[in-house]
Amino acid sequence: VVVPKFLIPILLAIFGCTWLTAIESVSDLILNALAMAFIVEIDELIYDAFLPEVLKEELAELMTAIPQEDEVSATTKKNRIM
Repeated sequence: VVVPKFLIPILLAIFGCTWLTAIESVSDLILNALAMAFIVEIDELIYDAFLPEVLKEELAELMTAIPQEDEVSATTKKNRIM
């Protein structure tokens, strides 16, 4: 999950900048820059338009469980003993 989150924006930036620098006219440059901005922001637009407010609030409150160092070291020690 982490790799695609970093890989997709990097590739989009590289290919998007290459695509924009290949354009010769200013009007096409503006149009294509707007199209690229739309592609980057479409996921947030869909999220805002179709997700109910209650679900948005629940997702905002949801926290990722990150194991504490003590828990990791205790599990590691327990596994070494076995």
